[in-house]
Amino acid sequence: MKSLPSRNHLLVSFYSAVLCACCTASALAQGGNVLPANATPNGYSLWDMAALTAVDNVGGSVTPNVPFEVLVGSISAYTVNSGTTLYVPILFTDDSPPVFSPPPFPADITDQSADAQYLDAVALGTYGVSGLFLDVDGNTTPITDAYVTGATTAPLPDGGGTHYIVSAAFLSPFAIGEHTVDIGGYINGNAQVFISDTITSVPEPTSISVLCVIAGLALIFLRRSSRRTRTSSAESQP
Repeated sequence: MKSLPSRNHLLVSFYSAVLCACCTASALAQGGNVLPANATPNGYSLWDMAALTAVDNVGGSVTPNVPFEVLVGSISAYTVNSGTTLYVPILFTDDSPPVFSPPPFPADITDQSADAQYLDAVALGTYGVSGLFLDVDGNTTPITDAYVTGATTAPLPDGGGTHYIVSAAFLSPFAIGEHTVDIGGYINGNAQVFISDTITSVPEPTSISVLCVIAGLALIFLRRSSRRTRTSSAESQP
């Protein structure tokens, strides 16, 4: 008669399966990486997000309904599910008075190159900043002009402007745990952090449910195998 696996062997197999599931989920969630400027997570582009978040980012009170965690300057600590992509506005300007000049505000807000040149001028002329970066858990990524977008918006709460230019980026979902996102720029060639956010990534409810199902199935299997072992032992007795 073919021998059945021992209880210890079954337990080892069960814990190995759970560990494998956890490691796989963790590997898929590893990140906090700055996505390319042309990335469209969940079908949204940086241009889409500029248009959707402009009013809120400038100081509005209505949070946009988007499938991302949006980092805003008034909050420095966030708790997110491990599968959540982040949207990070870094520097913005708009045509609410007084308008920075020179150069003049872009006549065509859809001209990405003109938008980027204008925002660069605002950064340097207003703050002395010659370049922007995101630092995620100690890994620094320069945020180039490719990450600048312009959008037409509803009247903005800082003065009624309807055109908004922003440098922003998407961050891929974080691994479970605590992380730091620093927003900064270069002043006189030196890196300066302007805003530091803490991101706590927690397991998604669906991930917990999957592990509970695996554990439940494994428990049923262990009980049935234990019964079979006892029955087999009893039958083998003279």
